[in-house]
Amino acid sequence: MLINDELNTYINLDYITRTNNTNKTLILSDKQYECVTLVNCNASVCIYYNRGECIINFSTTNDFHDVIYDLTYFTTIQDGLQFHCGFFELTQKLYSLIDDFLTSTITTQNIVIVGHSLGGACSLIFTYLYTKNTERKIDKIITFGCPRVSLNSLEFLPCEQYNYVNSYDIVSYFPYNFIPNFNIIPLQSNLENYSNFFIFLRSLSVVPRILGGVVLLVYIIINQHRMVSYRNILNIKLEV
Repeated sequence: MLINDELNTYINLDYITRTNNTNKTLILSDKQYECVTLVNCNASVCIYYNRGECIINFSTTNDFHDVIYDLTYFTTIQDGLQFHCGFFELTQKLYSLIDDFLTSTITTQNIVIVGHSLGGACSLIFTYLYTKNTERKIDKIITFGCPRVSLNSLEFLPCEQYNYVNSYDIVSYFPYNFIPNFNIIPLQSNLENYSNFFIFLRSLSVVPRILGGVVLLVYIIINQHRMVSYRNILNIKLEV
């Protein structure tokens, strides 16, 4: 299992990635990282590195283009394995950029891949491609709220896998016909924060209650999938 200090670092770096960090150096948990953002068209990935480790953080869904990748459910075949086509296409856009950077710049053998949601899916596919095409190893993959990525199990990936899933995050169960990700770590959330909304709905007549219930359900689904939900469950505070 990962210790809390490690999760603190990964979750804070994910937050920095999503806020479009442009700093070239970063100090977090008393560690200094050099930072670089690689971009190809609308796809991007942030790499944080020092002499001891290299953390590759794939971005989560940020805009309409990412939603298109999310919803491209049909599969593509690679070496006999069937992958989610949208996730695979997005990963391929970034693969060469990351490979070139790791080859030219990174000397450490401790490489960690991190991602939330869409970023988690790219993390798994990138690890598959990278370990297949190079002799370098990936130490760990850590994902949060990652959707399913393949019709085949990726248990065989030669690294530690930690796939954190919120109990009320339905995104991690889709596409429903795909194989569940390996080594899922369930996180127990609760709905107490929504109790006042439930009480309010009970006071309404039938039609407004139904409409309000639908709106509340959509809100809960979105909120439970957001990275802040995972951060709260794991009791991790932002350092930035």
